[in-house]
Amino acid sequence: MSRQLLLGIILVGVSIGLSGCGGTYSNPASPPPPLPPSSTNPAPSIAALSPSNTVAGTGGFTLLVNGSGFVSTSVVRWNGTDRPTTLVSSSRLEAAIAASDVATPAMVSVAVFNPVPGGGSSSAPFQVSSPPPAASQGTVQLLVQDEPVENVLQFEVSITEATLINAVGTGVPLLGAPADIDLKSLELRRTVLGLANAPADTYTTLRLTFANPKLSLPTATGQIQQVANNTSPLAVQIASGRTTVDLPISVVVANGAPVGLLVDVSLRRLLPLDASGNIVITNGVIFADPESLGAVVLTPFPLTANQPLGEIKDIAGTVDSVDLSTMSFKFHPLRIPVAVTVFADTLTVFQDFPNNHFSDLVAGQIVEIGAQLRADGTFLATEVELLVGNAQAGALEGLVVYATPNPDGSSTLKLFVRDAFGNGATSNLRFSLVEVQIPASGVKFSIDAGQLGDALSICGTACSFSTAADIIPFDIVDVGLGSQQPLTASQITLKKSVIAGTVSTAPSPGEFMLSLFLQIQGIAGFPNTVTVRTFPVTEFENFGTQPMFAPGQQVVARGLLFRGGGAPLMLASEVRLLR
Repeated sequence: MSRQLLLGIILVGVSIGLSGCGGTYSNPASPPPPLPPSSTNPAPSIAALSPSNTVAGTGGFTLLVNGSGFVSTSVVRWNGTDRPTTLVSSSRLEAAIAASDVATPAMVSVAVFNPVPGGGSSSAPFQVSSPPPAASQGTVQLLVQDEPVENVLQFEVSITEATLINAVGTGVPLLGAPADIDLKSLELRRTVLGLANAPADTYTTLRLTFANPKLSLPTATGQIQQVANNTSPLAVQIASGRTTVDLPISVVVANGAPVGLLVDVSLRRLLPLDASGNIVITNGVIFADPESLGAVVLTPFPLTANQPLGEIKDIAGTVDSVDLSTMSFKFHPLRIPVAVTVFADTLTVFQDFPNNHFSDLVAGQIVEIGAQLRADGTFLATEVELLVGNAQAGALEGLVVYATPNPDGSSTLKLFVRDAFGNGATSNLRFSLVEVQIPASGVKFSIDAGQLGDALSICGTACSFSTAADIIPFDIVDVGLGSQQPLTASQITLKKSVIAGTVSTAPSPGEFMLSLFLQIQGIAGFPNTVTVRTFPVTEFENFGTQPMFAPGQQVVARGLLFRGGGAPLMLASEVRLLR
């Protein structure tokens, strides 16, 4: 081999060997090799966190860390524990913060860590705050009832304001709109007036404002005199400048602890009466004064499942909607600006429905309910009675003045109408004295006995109500109307009446004779005395632990009133001793 050839082979081999050992790469068409990494990492610095705080329990989020000196190996640490970190730029990092990291209130240390060589750590505080207290509120149920006065058939008044006021003067309205209440018809019963949520607080005042009083009373000649604001020859007015009464109370509304407020309006004190119990008329005006001592009394009470004060009885209203899945319906009492939810159960009694079952309920029906107010502001119905089943029918409820037979076998019923239900043809008859014809046949008679069912079953013929001859003055009846001109009854149901008077004798335990206060002179058959019988189901008020009847006591009794064997007989569901 020649010297030149051998030298060429050696040079080629050296060139290949140098190339494999990292020598200079001389191919100009290929990119240069990367530069070696820096020998040290910069020290990180946190300038701001976004967000810089959160509320415990609000869930996970992405934390933005702004600053400088961030590298691909930078890690965000949450109280010393690494969190998934993304490098956005040398001045921004993103870290995933889990919901468990912010589950409880704490002051957290957020740090950025750069590893060695060099590197370091920078930290900033992050506040996990306690959640603010939940909006604390309770349900306030406003009920109203009445104590009677002699010689009044109707006293309607608008309650235009019902406001709870705390110690610093902040008010919570309990009414959504004015409510029209016939206080006379509420004797020995109560109705729902308002239902509202109130912030948890201690309230010191309930402010009530009254307006537009209307009064009906009998005259000595047996006529019905109706008096209203600015009418001639008489007017009834809320006393000038005294339309609003502030009732001092101490009511604590706590979160989730409902409260009931029972407003008891006493007509005996609201209306001006003389020593004989007659209404005082001054210059043609009757002045009603809600600020008279004891005219309006407020009783707060806790709402519980079995609270007797939470009962409402015989309240008429409209079925707005029905929920079959929960056996409940929305109920709107007549002339009261509130709708309540009423539940039914297997013990609820349905009356005058086609099948007497919850499934018979439909929107648009007018019903009367008895119910127990529950702690959540809903009602559990004990009884639901159908008054009007369709928009074409009508019904009247009122006080019987008389029922007289006619030669053709029919009868004429004279009724002081307290309520009118159903079609518009009867709506203008409220608080009117009307005549209703009772045909000789084809009229259905029934008794709304309620809790007096057992008492009725043992009463016998003295408690008959099956013909027009069984109707007597002071009876309260529902009259279904089959036609409008003239008014003709198709159905008559005996309801519970209210009588007030003085105990004359108490011949046996559980029985007394009552001389009535209210007399309508000139109308034959109006009773002077009534025999009242009480039973284990009878409720007593103001008698103490052992109800005892004695001559001279003034009482109000509510129950089923029958013609009886001689003097009228009442089976009493409630008796209140007047104070």
